[in-house]
Amino acid sequence: MKKLKTNLSQLIEQNKNEILNNKNEMNRIEAKIDNKYTSTKKENA
Repeated sequence: MKKLKTNLSQLIEQNKNEILNNKNEMNRIEAKIDNKYTSTKKENA
């Protein structure tokens, strides 16, 4: 039972880290999109 708890804790930790990494990646992509959009907007103005 103790081993199961340990494994579960590890999985939860891994998932948490993956979620944070995905969130960071999404933020980077959003920033790129924002930059592209703003530069395109300026060119068309």
